[in-house]
Amino acid sequence: LLGVSAEAAVGKPYEELLASADGSPSPLAEALSAGRGCTKVEREVVTPGGRRLLLSSTVAPIRDARGELVGAVEVFSDLTEFRNLQERLDRADKLAAQLAHEIRNPLNGIEGFASLLLRDLPEGDRRRDFASFILEGARSLNKIVTNMLLFSRPCTLQPRAVSLRAVVEEA
Repeated sequence: LLGVSAEAAVGKPYEELLASADGSPSPLAEALSAGRGCTKVEREVVTPGGRRLLLSSTVAPIRDARGELVGAVEVFSDLTEFRNLQERLDRADKLAAQLAHEIRNPLNGIEGFASLLLRDLPEGDRRRDFASFILEGARSLNKIVTNMLLFSRPCTLQPRAVSLRAVVEEA
């Protein structure tokens, strides 16, 4: 994970291999000095090759039979890709909301003016059909934008008992 071979790591201080990007002390150092462990500590680490990783660590002290602190162990998971995907999803959600807002503003104006035209034009006037088509189109686009927003948001499943017969009949 760190891109360091065992040969390159042996004999080197752990601080050199597990350097935090912000210079904060390693949870391993804290476990060795305080003698207690910690769980789910997130930090950014720079590998010797210069790669930045986001790690989640769990650290535990190692004690001998007399209870004396003889070392510590750190187990970590790489959260880098997960966090990158999460950020991309957040950006996509914001973009979808901005896009919906930019589309809806003029659509609402079009829908409003088409409604006014429909109201003000006399029955039998051919232009009423055009205003009606404009109104239908604006409402259809508004529905598409709403569905796009609903589709882009994460849904929360709500499991419940249902009648299989009713589901099949509805389908």
